[in-house]
Amino acid sequence: MGSSKKSRTSKSSSRRKRRERRFEEAAAGPEEDPKAVLQSERRALLWATLAAMLGFFLWIICIGTEQWITVAAPESGPVYVNRTKSFFFYANMGLFRMCRTYCAGYGQWQARNRRDVFPSEEAIRQDMEIDRTILGR
Repeated sequence: MGSSKKSRTSKSSSRRKRRERRFEEAAAGPEEDPKAVLQSERRALLWATLAAMLGFFLWIICIGTEQWITVAAPESGPVYVNRTKSFFFYANMGLFRMCRTYCAGYGQWQARNRRDVFPSEEAIRQDMEIDRTILGR
């Protein structure tokens, strides 16, 4: 009787030990190859670098472009600007520059290219329209 009791407890304890070992192995995970880990980290770093470079180039393009805001005259015809005695047709503005297309006088097309949004003091003194249009003074 006593021997059968010992055999039962030893079997259950050995099963318990096996379960515990399996649980520990499952929790630890399989052994990973260091070369594979290094390769995947390099790949992730490469993609992150490429994404950062793409974002940087798009940012530079956005700063340099003049097509952020576009204003056009209605289809019914150009808008007469009494102060300058000209007809306004089209304008576009970027982050740092502005360009307007208008007609002054009898069919003379003029385009004011590259008006800086942050003009120098000398440019403000020379052209009073910059003062009114851009700076709002």
